[in-house]
Amino acid sequence: MHEESSQISRDSLDLTNQFIEPTSPLERKVIAIWEECLEINNLGMDDDFFDIGGNSTIAAKLVSRINETLATSFKTGALVQFCTPAAMVNLIGSNEGAELPSNVIAVRQTGNRPPLFLVHGAAGIVFPTPQFMGGFHDDQPVYAFQIRGFDGRNDPLDTVEEIAADYVDSMLQVSPDGPWFVAGYCAGGWIVVEMARKLETMGKRASRLVLIDPGIQRGKMREQFDMHHSKTARMFKPVLSASVLEKVNFHSNWARFRCFLATGHWIDYRETGAFDVPAVRDWILSRKKNHMQRAVRIGQLKKKFETEIVEEEAVTLESTKDIIFASAKLKHAFYNYANSAPLDQPVDIIVSRSREKELENGNHPLNTILPRQKRIVSGENHTDAVASSSPVNARIIQKMMDESTVAVPPQSLKTVA
Repeated sequence: MHEESSQISRDSLDLTNQFIEPTSPLERKVIAIWEECLEINNLGMDDDFFDIGGNSTIAAKLVSRINETLATSFKTGALVQFCTPAAMVNLIGSNEGAELPSNVIAVRQTGNRPPLFLVHGAAGIVFPTPQFMGGFHDDQPVYAFQIRGFDGRNDPLDTVEEIAADYVDSMLQVSPDGPWFVAGYCAGGWIVVEMARKLETMGKRASRLVLIDPGIQRGKMREQFDMHHSKTARMFKPVLSASVLEKVNFHSNWARFRCFLATGHWIDYRETGAFDVPAVRDWILSRKKNHMQRAVRIGQLKKKFETEIVEEEAVTLESTKDIIFASAKLKHAFYNYANSAPLDQPVDIIVSRSREKELENGNHPLNTILPRQKRIVSGENHTDAVASSSPVNARIIQKMMDESTVAVPPQSLKTVA
C-alpha cells in the first residue's frame, strides 16, 4: 500500500460526476485497489479511470491487482469500455466475456459495421485510449488481441506464424463470415502479414490490412538485411563469402558471449531454444523484467517534463510471472521471424516521416515482402505514428474501412465483453 501522504484526495480533482459510495464487500475491495493504484483517496463507483489520471502503466498495475485479489481474469484493454469501478464490478459479477477467446478483448462491441481487429506490437497487448477510440464511428466494433499467456490460462506460442494462426482462429470465432479488417502496430505488422497468409491458405482474404509504422525487426530479419544490403556488407562482400559472413555474425556471437558470462552456457539467448535451458531461461526473464522497470522509469521522467509518453513495454511493470514469460517469448518470436516470401495482396502502411526514409531502399523487407503497398505519412517519428493518445490513426483506418465497405451486412459477432 502507498503511504497516506503520497495520495491525493478526490476532492482536489475537477470531477463533474456525482460521488457514489461503494456498498457491497466486492465494491469496497475494488475501490480499495483503485485507490491504491491511482494513489487517490475516497474514490466513487462512477469515477472514470481516464478522468482521474489513468494510463496504460496504471492500468496494467490495477488489473494485475484486481485479478490477483479477486481471482478473476479481467483484461487490461477492457478498461477502455469498463472504465469505472461500478462497470468493473458488474463485469466481474456477471462473468461476461467468458465466450470470447482468452486472447481477444472487446474494446467496443456495439454496432453492425464489419469489425476491426487490432494487433499489438512488442508489448503483447493493445491499450486503445478513449481519445484514440474517438476517431472511429460510434457504431464501429473494435476488438484487440493480447498475446496468449498473459492471463496464465494458456502457454505462450513460439513463432510469429503460430501467433498469427492462433489470431485467425480467434478472429473467425468472433466474426465467422467477415468481412475482416486487421491493423497491426509496429512489430505486430508482421503478425498481420502472417494472418493474411493463413487466411489465403483457407481460401479467405481480409478486406483491408493496415500496418502502423512497421520496420525491420531486430533479429534474423535485420541481420539478413544487414548482411546483404548494409554499407558494411557491401564493403566486405568482395573479400568474404556469404557463408563466412554468417559464421562471423557479430550480433549472434556477442549474444552468446553475454549469455556465457551470465550463465556459463554458450547459447544465443535470443533463439527460441534458449528457454529449454533453465539457467538461461531464468536470466532471460530477469533481463526482461529489468527492461520493463527501466522503461517505466524513463517514461515517468518524460511525463514529469511533459514530453513523450511511456514506451509500449512499460505497461507490464506490475506484471505477473506469466506476463513476463509471455512477453519474453513474444520478443523471441519476433527475433526469429524472417519470412521473405512476397504477399500478393494490397496493404496500407501508416508510416512516420523518419521511417519512410528507410523505405527508399528497394531491398527493404517491407518493399520486397509487400510489393502492393500504399503509404500514408502520419507523424514525424515512430512515437508519433503509433501514439494511442490521438484519434489520428483511428480516423485514417476508419476512412479505409468505409471506402472498402459499400454495403454493411449484419455481422454475426460475439456480443460479450
